[in-house]
Amino acid sequence: MERAETIKLFALFKIAYPRFYISQDKTETKLQIDLWTELFSDIPYAAVEAAAKKHILSSVHPPTIAEIHGE
Repeated sequence: MERAETIKLFALFKIAYPRFYISQDKTETKLQIDLWTELFSDIPYAAVEAAAKKHILSSVHPPTIAEIHGE
């Protein structure tokens, strides 16, 4: 997954879980995107997106890296 795809993924999370990201500042957002991009760099975006959507359908809380990586 590339950085632009990670940004797209977090746009999806912000739509699905708006109250969890409302107080996040730009520095936290950048660090979060950097970390997810690094840890998912060897996984195609389509696979990450599918796992994220599966999580969204089953949880009221945003996913952790482990929850998505393990799908």
